[in-house]
Amino acid sequence: MTKTVFSGLRYWLSLAVLLGTGSLVAGTGCNANAEEPAAATAGASQKIEASETAEETESDEAPKLTKAEQEFVDLLSNSVMVGSFTVDGQEKPPREERYSIGKVTKGEGGNWTVESRISYGKVDVAVPVVVQVQWGGDVPVLGVTDLTIPLVGSEFTARILFHQQRYAGTWMHGKVGGHMFGRIERAKPADNVETPK
Repeated sequence: MTKTVFSGLRYWLSLAVLLGTGSLVAGTGCNANAEEPAAATAGASQKIEASETAEETESDEAPKLTKAEQEFVDLLSNSVMVGSFTVDGQEKPPREERYSIGKVTKGEGGNWTVESRISYGKVDVAVPVVVQVQWGGDVPVLGVTDLTIPLVGSEFTARILFHQQRYAGTWMHGKVGGHMFGRIERAKPADNVETPK
């Protein structure tokens, strides 16, 4: 297993976390030393807010998608976000990050569910993460604010912009944050995302 570090979206996304993932996209997680999230040791006693919210946004009928929304779904579904992240205040070069994304579905009121695989250290979990997607014309910006991701941690905030096969944005995990950027590739069998039912 490749060791990765969860930054920003990574909650998801992350986006999701990206976009919080962890890989949103989400991904993997980041703490003050950007090696392993402190919350990884908290285990199953953590809040399950991301999963609960995902269940609330699912419905029997999928909302109709605009052309831009369908392109966003096509871009991220069965993909891998491969890139780098920085940590504010550290003089280290950007570190590698990788977020496997399974399925992306639109919910109600700007909510979207991103099925993400979050891998770092001894943690390797698949979780559905609910994110907000706002639009600047035809450009989607994925956002999460103070998100809790089961078995990963809490206080994840990110804003990730997607354009063509690239992403860029900012992330925060508590008081630590930075930038994230990279490209979006088609997933390979090793990147499989299986979200718990």
